[in-house]
Amino acid sequence: MNLLETEVARTDGGFRLSVGTDMAFQVPGDTLDAAARKALEQAPRVRVGIRPQKIAVGTGDVHLRVVSNQWLGDQSHVAAECAGNLLIAVTASRIAARRKTASRSRSSRVICISLVPTASASVTRRCRDDAHPAGP
Repeated sequence: MNLLETEVARTDGGFRLSVGTDMAFQVPGDTLDAAARKALEQAPRVRVGIRPQKIAVGTGDVHLRVVSNQWLGDQSHVAAECAGNLLIAVTASRIAARRKTASRSRSSRVICISLVPTASASVTRRCRDDAHPAGP
């Protein structure tokens, strides 16, 4: 599970969970039960969990620097840095992204990602959605 520390802000009808200046999750208040709404109203920061399988590599607006890319025979594990956080994506196919070295160009060390959509949240600025508040 990828865990991101976010800052909580109230918005019209919901909450905005910001990960630095790079990413923000919009969570509609009507998708949360009363206990979750109350917890977000009272917490200045919460951790958000994103499953590695919910990160789609090769699509989307988020550009991440590749730290590691490992083919394990039946899946790739790609680690990338975003807003000071390490995100791990798991895909069922090989990904042609290498970590930065002095001899490689910028294009070989950057990947684009999006998050596989769910109904509970939308990610603004740079991503799609798949945010699950994991508690304060």
